[in-house]
This record gives sequence, C-alpha cells and structure tokens, in this order.
Amino acid sequence: PRDLAQAIGMSESSLKRWADRGLLKVTRTAGGHRRISIKDALSFVRTKRINILAPDAIGLPTRSEKLNLDADSFNERLFDELVAGNKDDVWQMLIGRYLEGASIAEIGDGPIKSALKEIGDKWGHDADAIFVEHRATDLCLQIVQQMRMLATSERKLFRATGGAIQDDPYILPSMLVASIIVEH
Repeated sequence: PRDLAQAIGMSESSLKRWADRGLLKVTRTAGGHRRISIKDALSFVRTKRINILAPDAIGLPTRSEKLNLDADSFNERLFDELVAGNKDDVWQMLIGRYLEGASIAEIGDGPIKSALKEIGDKWGHDADAIFVEHRATDLCLQIVQQMRMLATSERKLFRATGGAIQDDPYILPSMLVASIIVEH
C-alpha cells in the first residue's frame, strides 16, 4: 500500500480505507498486513483513471518523453524503434500507453497496426526486411502478452478465437483478439 500510494500521489491511509471498503483488492499476510499485487494495483489505477505519478515506486519504468507525442509522431517513433529492434523503448511506449488507460484494442488497432503496416510497405522481401518484420512482430507479440497478463481477471468468462489471412505465420492477430476479450 505504501508503494502504490507513493506511485499515485495519495496518502497510504486513504488507500487503506479504499481497500477496507472493497474498492481495491488486497490480500492479508499472516500478520494482518495488506498486500496489493501489481496486477490488482494496475487494474485499480486503470479502472479509476488515476495517473501514476511515480511509476518507479511500484517497479515500472519512469514516464518517458516518448509518451508526450501526438498520435502521428508516436506512431512514427514506434516505427523507428521497432525497425531498430529497441525492445526496451518499444515496451516503454506501448505499456506506457496501456497504463495511461488506452485499451489493448486501441493499441492494437492504432500504433501497432500503423507501425507494422509501414514496415510491411517500406521493406521488400529480402532477408534483412523479413528479419526486421519478424523481429518487430515478435516484440509486439511479447508486449501484448504482458498486457494480457495485466488484464487477466480471476473469472474466466470467454474463450477467444482469432484469425489472420491465409498463410500468415504470425499469431499476433489471435493474441490481440484473446487479449481484448480478457481485458473486457
């Protein structure tokens, strides 16, 4: 509770009161102390649309200037980072948008779709181009899996089936569909 309170800029006692009223899921240690999982903390923050002021207090990367871009500039920057294979920067950009409240669907249909389409359009079919495309897709897939883990609820209500065009070797569309259903 102390770490989450620091991360969102509120008092620990207020956070504990919310937990005691059932607004925030907590578990209790054998000694009676409240514990909040990172998953429950992020669910609470996203549901209540609370800004994370000090993400490092809960083990998340600090807010990057890469998030302060308009949609077109963000998409261009994501494209550049994916082409370069900068996993940490791509992670920070996409997870950052998720933590700010963007849904998995918005991220998948927005910056991921835009960047991967541009990679497909700009690059040919030589070995280097195929490598860049596969690496970029794999990075996006890893990050969508992390978002899905953060969004997973205790109750299993749906099964998801995704699809892609014939002979498409990627599982990213199916993972996005499954993650969106889990999120909702």
